[in-house]
Amino acid sequence: AVTVAAFPPAYLQQLAEQAIVHGHAPSMRIYCFGGDAVPEAAYQLAHQALKPQHLINGYGPTETVVTPLLWKADAKTACGAAYAPI
Repeated sequence: AVTVAAFPPAYLQQLAEQAIVHGHAPSMRIYCFGGDAVPEAAYQLAHQALKPQHLINGYGPTETVVTPLLWKADAKTACGAAYAPI
């Protein structure tokens, strides 16, 4: 079974919104996102609706498959900023 998924932030937010509407989140252990800034409200929505063990915000050059910076948040970690840190 798939337990780790990586999406652009806009898609992650849509997935979280659908989980709320349908009352069921996919059984993912980790969601990775990156490519755009993630506002605190979008982070909180994904955290609450999808209930992953970890959310990972990655940052790296778009033209390569490299993530030199990332922020890994567990199920108890609040965003604590206007945007999810990297």
